[in-house]
Amino acid sequence: MISRISTKLMLAYGTLFAVLLILSGVFLYARVSSLITERVDSDLSSTAEFIKTIVELRIENKRDEVRKDLIVAEHFLMNNLSIHHGETRKITAVNYLTEKDQPVTIPTMEFNGIPVFANRNLVDRISEKTGSDVTLYQRLPEGLVAISTTILDERGNRDIGRLIPNGSPWDILVRREGTFYGRDYLSREWYFTAWKQILNKEDEDIGAIFIAQKQVDLPKLEEELGAIKVGRQGFPFVLDTLSKVIIHPELKGLSWSQSPAFVEMIFRKNGRIEYNAVDSDGKNRDHIAFFRFIPDMNWVLVVGSYKDDFYGGLSTLKNMLLIVFGAAGVTSILISMFLGHRISRPIVDVSEKLAEIALGEANLESRLVVPGDDEVGRLAGYYNTFVAKLRNLQEMERRGVEVRLRDSQMNALQAQINPHFLHNTLETIRYMIKLNDNRASEMIRLLAELFRISLGSDSNITTVRRELEHIDLYMSLQSLRYGGRFTLIKNVDPDILNLYTVRFILQPIVENSIHHGFEPKEGPGTVTIFGSREGERITLSVSDNGVGMDSDTMKNLNWQLSGRASGGHIGLKNVHDRIHLHFGESFGTHVGEVPGGGTIVTLELPALEWEPRSFHAWDDTKYAFLEND
Repeated sequence: MISRISTKLMLAYGTLFAVLLILSGVFLYARVSSLITERVDSDLSSTAEFIKTIVELRIENKRDEVRKDLIVAEHFLMNNLSIHHGETRKITAVNYLTEKDQPVTIPTMEFNGIPVFANRNLVDRISEKTGSDVTLYQRLPEGLVAISTTILDERGNRDIGRLIPNGSPWDILVRREGTFYGRDYLSREWYFTAWKQILNKEDEDIGAIFIAQKQVDLPKLEEELGAIKVGRQGFPFVLDTLSKVIIHPELKGLSWSQSPAFVEMIFRKNGRIEYNAVDSDGKNRDHIAFFRFIPDMNWVLVVGSYKDDFYGGLSTLKNMLLIVFGAAGVTSILISMFLGHRISRPIVDVSEKLAEIALGEANLESRLVVPGDDEVGRLAGYYNTFVAKLRNLQEMERRGVEVRLRDSQMNALQAQINPHFLHNTLETIRYMIKLNDNRASEMIRLLAELFRISLGSDSNITTVRRELEHIDLYMSLQSLRYGGRFTLIKNVDPDILNLYTVRFILQPIVENSIHHGFEPKEGPGTVTIFGSREGERITLSVSDNGVGMDSDTMKNLNWQLSGRASGGHIGLKNVHDRIHLHFGESFGTHVGEVPGGGTIVTLELPALEWEPRSFHAWDDTKYAFLEND
């Protein structure tokens, strides 16, 4: 069992360092791999786009060459073709759309007096100048028929007699446009094509010239792509839509139609792929490639190489990381042993001090000194603070007992007041009944209501509204008892009526006004209660226009309230002490003089918007209480 803290710390630090090293290695390896992947993908994608641009540029050049070749053909022909209807020949033409034979009669077409039918000289001369395949068509009632061409059929013969029927798309375009350009699939290859209507000197439609140029110069393109290296060993290559290799230095003509990877390329046309394939040397290797579709040729351009070409350096990096992190792991163990011993020693000192407290043998006046401002040093500070808290615990307990004692004194005072007040009130009621005074029943009702409020709850917590209701009942009884001699005026802000405070704090002060302010004085008396809120404090004041008191008496009374003197004002002192103990020394009561005669008692209280469950004043600046949920 591991019980020594130094051993635990060594294991904890060692494990932490090991985990951090492993995570760092994994992160570094993953990050390098990610960067390589981003770089490889970026390079391959850029290369694929660049090569695609080269191929498309070669194709576009061929399209421009067809336009130029047509101009050359027009220059050769000029208006030198003519038709002699007296001389005709019958041939069997092949309908280009239906592939069916049909007999046609062809008048003789001459070029500078030389018959053109089956004569190679004219089309061969144009082909030599342009490098294109050339076909000369003659206009017949059936359509356009080829009478001379450089294009060979499947048997290697010149493809004479091919018929473009009237109403076919090519025939309509030649008639309507005069000149148009297109793209056709001839002899299993794609060609850029151009058609030009031929008119004689009388502007009669006598035929058309057809120019065809292969879309790309395949040998030249093979040479260009073969000079481009991808990675260390790869070359760009081209597939047709049947997964057959069209261009590659070593794999040309190979069909990969059974390979799912290459079928996927043909299907997707553009994207990135990782695949496994057998190379020309017979080895099965992983590849990475980007592929792009070339719609003009129905080709898929593939740019990629072996995966090892790009990620071979990762194996070296992995070996280096194992060596570096292995050495770092040994170092971390040594460091963890040193740190474990360095940290555990002060902690042992603290634990021994805490053991003394647990056994009751600690000197609460002593302090634990641990050098340094780290966590262990702060732990020693916490220990010293804890010991100081223990010293203050008795004082805190004493204050809690004093709060309960003051509440008990308040209850005792109320128990003393209630019988005395009840006796005097009942005596008044008895005399009223004896004198048949109708006010007796009202006094009984008020007395019952007063005691219902006073005795209806065991809680020492009430609202300002309930305190004022209690005073209303109390003053109503006193007014009846003294024949309406006393008047109560309330000027209380409605916003504070629902705030909470301790109960029975106004009635002792009002009672003092009646007994000490009005009984020695003849005539009516007025008690005024004022209440307002300012921020988080409320102020309640009870003033009267009684006999008042001299300055020395008032000064001595305030000293009694502050604890600097003793005296016999039990009710007022009890109210002050209860407020002070519940809410702290910043709250309490103060006695002042009313200008023109009389006394005012001011109560400073906190503004409590929730009903507290309990009060405990822990220090001189703030109070703490549990709020309702």
